Amino acid sequence: MSVFYFLLTLLYSVFVSATDLRLDLIATVTTPSSILTHKQDYTPLFVGARARYGTASGVVWFHDKYLASFNLLGQRADVYEFNETTKQFSHLQQFSQQDTGLIGPVLSATISPDETLLAVALCGENPRIVFYKIDQESHRIVPEQLASFPYPKIVHNLRFSADGRFLGAVSFDKVETINIYAVERLDNIFSCTRIQVIANPHLSTTANPPKVINFTQDGKFAIAAYVS
Repeated sequence: MSVFYFLLTLLYSVFVSATDLRLDLIATVTTPSSILTHKQDYTPLFVGARARYGTASGVVWFHDKYLASFNLLGQRADVYEFNETTKQFSHLQQFSQQDTGLIGPVLSATISPDETLLAVALCGENPRIVFYKIDQESHRIVPEQLASFPYPKIVHNLRFSADGRFLGAVSFDKVETINIYAVERLDNIFSCTRIQVIANPHLSTTANPPKVINFTQDGKFAIAAYVS
């Protein structure tokens, strides 16, 4: 039986004034055979004592009107094209472990500022970070892995710096909690080299791990948010 795991993505318009910011819901998209109507077909993924069904674990927007969403339990990705006139999504691409060599569920995803690279964090028995190219004409994710390297523990979040030269990753590892990589591309040569490792600075008071990392637009600061 072919099973498609539930993904629900909400698209909002953003209204910004001098004193206010408002989000208005304009579109939603879900995968076929949603768990909302086919729950009996699914086996949950347990995180501790909590049963998790088809969790949407990452979503990225690129090339003005394309959306890629990733599913933790289903170990797959779906790419959609958004029609701003009709406010509808059309399904453009789907790929999974069989197509791309994904070896575990995707827990986080990020796209380079120039929108040519996709980086995903894979959890499971062999945590790793994997890079893919984004085709600039078809707007599809090229299934073949551009590069892949192991990570000591589950990566909770990935983010490129604003200039695309660096990639930050945060994990549950108490020693290699935050990793910063230098990303270099020259013609067909791609490299990603770890240049800094930061241990959890809160080990003296708590073992709680970081969940998110991000960079400021000017590149002067990196921000990591820890679980309280």
